Amino acid sequence: LRGSGLRGLAGMPARRPLGPGRELRRPLLELRRDEIRSWLRAEGIGWQEDPTNDDLRAAARNRLRAEALPALTGVGAGDPVAGLLRLAAEARAWIEAAPAVRERVGDWRELPSALRRLEIAERLREAGETPSPRRLDDLERALLQRGAAGLRPGLGLRLAGGDLVLAERR
Repeated sequence: LRGSGLRGLAGMPARRPLGPGRELRRPLLELRRDEIRSWLRAEGIGWQEDPTNDDLRAAARNRLRAEALPALTGVGAGDPVAGLLRLAAEARAWIEAAPAVRERVGDWRELPSALRRLEIAERLREAGETPSPRRLDDLERALLQRGAAGLRPGLGLRLAGGDLVLAERR
């Protein structure tokens, strides 16, 4: 709803590094809540509920789960959750393919916009910034027009031989 890019569409990663030798794993992301609960009941295993998951004021995602997704079920054919899971898988596939596409294309300017924006977002994170859709739009436009864009005093992005680099600015 905030104008997500590929990373947002991909959803939470099933695996994420937490530091040297440490990894966060979420092996049940692809399963529906009811499937997990049914299995736990059948096995006689108890579980803890996070009460904030049912609080519609706690997070927008709770209202989406409780109100929007059930409403979408009646609008079209098929399961909207299954459709969103397929879309997330496709976004993850593009993210995973991005380095190979980048290597083949060579020049950052020749990449599809979604992959250019992924790379801009990576550089922003390297610089300690949080990318937003609007910021990515502005930076992509400046880079395509001028080959450079300012991030903050003393730091910017520039194109060097077709590569996008963080660079000190004067």
